[in-house]
Amino acid sequence: MSSTPLGGASAEEVTGPPYVGALLRLPWQAVRNRLLRAFGDAGFGDIVPSHFSVIQYPPPDGVRPIDIAAKAQISKQAANYLISQLESHGYLQRRTIPGKGRLVFLTARGQKVADVAHATMRKIELEWQQVLGPERYRTFRESLVELVEITSADRAIEQKDVS
Repeated sequence: MSSTPLGGASAEEVTGPPYVGALLRLPWQAVRNRLLRAFGDAGFGDIVPSHFSVIQYPPPDGVRPIDIAAKAQISKQAANYLISQLESHGYLQRRTIPGKGRLVFLTARGQKVADVAHATMRKIELEWQQVLGPERYRTFRESLVELVEITSADRAIEQKDVS
């Protein structure tokens, strides 16, 4: 049995730890830390990990707070607390739109954070492409996109089962 640096099985022998959840979480934690450093370097040091529930891709711009909560899989109360924090720091603004209710929008400062996030993610993706090579990175990314589509469909089915 050939082993990966993390002690997992080769592609031919998918058998156990670390399981896929950990293999997705560990790179995400590294990405999150890079984003937090980039935000701090750009003058946005008041963004903390819990804010990622609200400012995740795509960033909230013209979205209902309840939709932010559902997307982040957190309670409406938790979402509103985080939105209030980001609003007090000048990243978000709630506005009443006739016929739509109160929606959350990025401020100019919030758009700058989104721009920093985009630039940082682009750097990370280029680094990963250099490490894996263009073909392996393309396959990796295509696989992730496919998994997003599959899990999005699963989530939609789960939500219908609950309602």
